[in-house]
Amino acid sequence: MRQRGIKRLREDKGRCLVVTEKHHYEVNHVPIPVPMPHEIVVRNLLVGVNPVDWKSVEYGFGIHGYPWINGRESVGVVVTIGDAVKKFGVGSRVLLVSTNYRDLRTSTFQEFTVCPEHLAADVGGMDFSEAIGYGVPLISAYVALDGLKAGSGTVLIWGGASCTGVFLLQLAKRKGLRVVSIASERSHTYVKSFGADLVLNRNKILTAEDILSAITEPIVYAIDCIGKESASLVLQALELCKHSDHFIPQMVCLNASLHSDTVSVRSLNLKKVHENEDYGRQVTLKIEQLIHELKPPKIHCYSGLENIPSGLGHVKQGHPGKTVVGIEYVDYSSHAHYHK
Repeated sequence: MRQRGIKRLREDKGRCLVVTEKHHYEVNHVPIPVPMPHEIVVRNLLVGVNPVDWKSVEYGFGIHGYPWINGRESVGVVVTIGDAVKKFGVGSRVLLVSTNYRDLRTSTFQEFTVCPEHLAADVGGMDFSEAIGYGVPLISAYVALDGLKAGSGTVLIWGGASCTGVFLLQLAKRKGLRVVSIASERSHTYVKSFGADLVLNRNKILTAEDILSAITEPIVYAIDCIGKESASLVLQALELCKHSDHFIPQMVCLNASLHSDTVSVRSLNLKKVHENEDYGRQVTLKIEQLIHELKPPKIHCYSGLENIPSGLGHVKQGHPGKTVVGIEYVDYSSHAHYHK
């Protein structure tokens, strides 16, 4: 198999952040991966930090052995391409989102990441500090709403200030739907800046009736971005809503699995993006379009691979916005979408 691009760089090794055991990280080195014919190798410049990255380490799910490398998204430059790659060349600027959790070559908490050609999004001349604001949250939002037809009605989003939540909000508004978001009181102004019609204070919602008392129209679609407890309340609200005969409301759970006799409930399935090549290609092409049309979340940037755990701590505290880490020590404070 032939490959095009770099042959040797830093003695064919790159740095990575390794989970060596539960709650413990260390910086190590791994060989620079060799791409298969339809794969590219990307030198990561900025990596995104998501809730799953700290939850998997803390609760022990999604980690199939130690040492382990986490990280699901990055932006960077293509440094090597497989022999059959046609879309990209060495030097192409891309956004990566990995949904194949078992292949550590695709993890992004490292200097070099492998990605199938059809799952890498071309960001063109977009600033990397802006492009990194998309990724996992945008793909999650797109997949969650995939198949929802444009029309009238109310969409309920619990976790409206999350990165996925603000993309769900914008995509639902594009479909002509009224959006009610649930978020902490400190995030209300932030969520409204993305176009929410109504924002409810999550700290004052104890029952499904608390949700329905603030909403005048029936909820036709709901998405929970938080967890089992909030998902249960959202489902109860949907079940209590009065809908026209034969209408079945829909709900997507990002972090919980529930069942209902009167509501169509499904869990978010991101595995389909890498397991179904045609669907993955379709999603990637759509992402390449949407990154130029949707407003990204505000960015909180840390610098240095070894400071990824600090970024994880920031995400765990529940701050609104996207937390990212520059692999090298680079000052991103002058970039338009940098916030600290």
